[in-house]
Amino acid sequence: EVIDPEQDQAKEVAACETFIAEGVDGIILHPITETCCNEVITEIRDAGIACITYNVDDSSHQVPFLAIDEASVAKQMGTDMCKQWVELYPDIPIAIGLLSWTNITFCFDNRTGPFLEGARSVVDYLPKDIVYQNSKGEDCWGATYWEHAGGDYEKAVSLTADAIVKHPEVNIVYGDNEQNGTGALAAYEAAGRGLAKDGVPQTEIIASTDGSAGELTKIADPTSSLKYCLGMQPQTFAYAEVDMIMQVINGELDPDTYTVQYTPDVYINYYKMSLQ
Repeated sequence: EVIDPEQDQAKEVAACETFIAEGVDGIILHPITETCCNEVITEIRDAGIACITYNVDDSSHQVPFLAIDEASVAKQMGTDMCKQWVELYPDIPIAIGLLSWTNITFCFDNRTGPFLEGARSVVDYLPKDIVYQNSKGEDCWGATYWEHAGGDYEKAVSLTADAIVKHPEVNIVYGDNEQNGTGALAAYEAAGRGLAKDGVPQTEIIASTDGSAGELTKIADPTSSLKYCLGMQPQTFAYAEVDMIMQVINGELDPDTYTVQYTPDVYINYYKMSLQ
């Protein structure tokens, strides 16, 4: 059984309590934020139900955790995008715009933080006006604009439209999930930008996260400036989730010991992959 809390913390807690009441054998929990499920995880374990967390790491670290190896891909993407821009337009300075969650440490640890780290490995003049901290207390910086779209497509479009007016110089744009990325692209297209000619972006290079059919179609389109994606693998992730919860149910993993396992992403790069 699957319950989608639709990014609502109260609904997520209620969903867990529904499963507790039903007496399920195991719960695979994808926390919306690092702190929203700590108490209900305790309730789950007090009820004797196996539980793992997935993707977003709950801060209480009570149960096993399945992580996606995103940080290495995000860093490589930031590096490659900036190198590509320098190669295409060596006389135009890089300026970065981000559409993200600014209330989830997970994003700073695995997506926007590593992305900026990769960008800074290419250029040394990025601004420090906007600073967030990751879970280690390290500063994440380098963006000209860094908007909290929160995975809301309409909000991503609106915020990006405003950012384009305020910061027309931005030429590297990263949306850290599908809605943030495609929303940013739609805003640039509406402003007469977001275009490429024979695969060469004309005014900016855009990246997204997830790898939906819509994103992949845009990446493959030689007239679109969306050319990179941190690609999710839902089937691979699902197998890994079920494998891990069954390890807990079958006694192969301690249900009350924080253990981390990883499942891989796919890096989608228009310039390093064939269209096929």
